[in-house]
Amino acid sequence: MEDDSFQKEHDLLEVAVNFQRLVAHPCNRNVALYVWKMVFFTRDGFQSSLYPLKFPKAFKVIKTQLTAAEFVEDHVVMLISENIYIYYPNNKSWTPAKGINVRIDGISTNQCCIKKESFCKTISSLVIAYHKSVNISEVSIFLSTNGGLDFEEIRPEMPSEGIFQGAFIFPTISALSLLIRDNQKAVLCIHFIIIQSLVKRSLS
Repeated sequence: MEDDSFQKEHDLLEVAVNFQRLVAHPCNRNVALYVWKMVFFTRDGFQSSLYPLKFPKAFKVIKTQLTAAEFVEDHVVMLISENIYIYYPNNKSWTPAKGINVRIDGISTNQCCIKKESFCKTISSLVIAYHKSVNISEVSIFLSTNGGLDFEEIRPEMPSEGIFQGAFIFPTISALSLLIRDNQKAVLCIHFIIIQSLVKRSLS
């Protein structure tokens, strides 16, 4: 039960029209976000009653609209009003991400479910943030190696022309996959950029 002080310090987290779905935890089928007009978090497969998630007023976000969400280990990385925030379900707390000072409209991660392996934990901690549907010359891609808390801009090798559509991590081949629409052919194509140093840096 949420007390009066919590109610006064938080607003309902609303959802963008184009982001209404079930976001399941890749390693725990009982954990998920039900994203519709509001956002509900469950850790028991929706067997118990739930309260909609609320967002702290202290962050002074004018319009708290959720546009993307990814489970990263035991927390959730959310894109709210073009900024990234971390939600910790265990204590219902929020933390803003650091290191990004441009508009962001996409996030991606690759969760490894073999928790006993140190490499698995390292991969699960990687989060990519980006702004899509822009020319290659305007691309901004950010990498976090600590679960989305801190980001650093990276500049992988890319074609000279095209429209950037998104980025994805493929740890098994040490690759950052960039989805790019070719200007001449006007089709979607995937360019695999092998960046071994990116994964090696996260392991150091």
